[in-house]
Amino acid sequence: MASIRHNLNVASSVLASTFSLWYGTDAVHRKSKPQPEKSITLYDIENCPYCRVVRAALCELDLNVEIRPCPKGGTVWRKEAEAIGGKQQFPLLVDANTDTVMYESADIVKYLFTTYLGKVPGKWSPAAVAVFTGGSALASGTRLGTGLKRRANKQPAAPLTLYTFETSPFGRPVRDRLCELEIPYTLINLGKEQLLDYGPADRSWLLGKEYKTRAGGKREAMQAQYGHIASPYLVDPNTNIDMAESEDIKAYLQKTYGA
Repeated sequence: MASIRHNLNVASSVLASTFSLWYGTDAVHRKSKPQPEKSITLYDIENCPYCRVVRAALCELDLNVEIRPCPKGGTVWRKEAEAIGGKQQFPLLVDANTDTVMYESADIVKYLFTTYLGKVPGKWSPAAVAVFTGGSALASGTRLGTGLKRRANKQPAAPLTLYTFETSPFGRPVRDRLCELEIPYTLINLGKEQLLDYGPADRSWLLGKEYKTRAGGKREAMQAQYGHIASPYLVDPNTNIDMAESEDIKAYLQKTYGA
């Protein structure tokens, strides 16, 4: 059973997603389109309102991304980010597919939709993004500093992999801890691909509807590989650990990589 502290964390996470207008829930724009050939990397602070805007866009575009956490006081990725972009400002997007290095969340959002969808939907117009950014700032306030400052850590030999989506109330606490510990990871964005995906991870709230994953989607692939669908789901190649349940994942990360 989850602890009271964790339940309060999840409740705060739901509130943060609500203030963020639930941007970063769906993944319907690029159905059946393959992932880019080369990596997209985001130098990111989990509880930064501007970084949240970019992560939500990546989720809705169904794009996987290499996250390099840069919390306040961080010593692992901040210098690399500065060497690439010239300053320690976040978010910083590096797209090896187009040799693009970009700051400024609104510019990054426009770039991502233009490059990977060919257009900017009305939901992501500059005016809409401005409203979302304001809500994202409120969302950061609800998190009371989690996912913002560095914790003492020891680094993994290889990046981890996390399956989740931006507004997942249970995924956010895991991303908080990954950021605080400066742990690099591949974020497999697992946004809702169809109406049937709303509800618990492997069944729908649409009563009377048999749940089936969308053919060719990430949820179908995850179910085929792991036998279930879970958000969050952590894969650590350094210890050969695969695990679900956000509170358990947080405890594992702290025990394994905290210093």
